[in-house]
Amino acid sequence: EAEARLHEALLKSAESATASENEKLEALSTQFEAQWNEAQASYRADMEKADNEYFSVKETLEEVEKAHMINMERMESEHRKSIEEIMAQTEELTANHNAEIIRVKE
Repeated sequence: EAEARLHEALLKSAESATASENEKLEALSTQFEAQWNEAQASYRADMEKADNEYFSVKETLEEVEKAHMINMERMESEHRKSIEEIMAQTEELTANHNAEIIRVKE
């Protein structure tokens, strides 16, 4: 009979320990889940911030490229006008020079 009581006491002790361990495991599981959810939310926020920064830089780069193209077109147009002016002046000087040669020969 003493052995049966001892066996029953050991069972109750084991059940109590198991219940306590289950409570601890449940608490750890809840804590882990909360930390996991927090980490996921933080990751998503960081990724959204990185995406926003990327698209901001990309937009700025596109604006810079557009401004560069406009500047290049303007400079090319100005260069073309300068060449046309120089050509016109050269033709005028050549015509004047030829006219002077003809006048001197006469």
